Amino acid sequence: MTMKSSVWDSGWRDRLRSRLAEQGKLSLRDFLSANPGQTYESLCRLLGDDFAPIQLLQVHVEESDGEIDEALDSLARLLLHDFRHAGWEEGSRWRENLGSAFAWFARWGDQVEINEYARTLLQVNLPKGWRPASGRDPFLREALSRFGVERLRAAFSRP
Repeated sequence: MTMKSSVWDSGWRDRLRSRLAEQGKLSLRDFLSANPGQTYESLCRLLGDDFAPIQLLQVHVEESDGEIDEALDSLARLLLHDFRHAGWEEGSRWRENLGSAFAWFARWGDQVEINEYARTLLQVNLPKGWRPASGRDPFLREALSRFGVERLRAAFSRP
């Protein structure tokens, strides 16, 4: 019996590069650009379903070198995942879902500053049911403007 490779087999990064190459992509960033507005989970299914979303997130962080646009793209994907059943201010768990997305987003840098950015997003007048379409979402950008581009960039440079 042949077993499907495990998500966490050693060499998963090589397997990822191979799958990306099969799709004509040189990097995960190229693949992400070709698939805007999809969660890391749905992207795992597109790649063969033997990757974990956290693996894609980690490679995204590594390939992006703290670029703001890439970080907001990642945040949008995380929010889309956590708001998949109910959007902004919908359902009894929407704040928990927001917290979950930002907990994963903290992989990008300094947890304290990431949490401050989350608080800034809470101050933006988001419509009920909101879900970001992409990292270029105007509400994510408004929060970034209020928080400060350089401040967030500095947060990404800290482990």
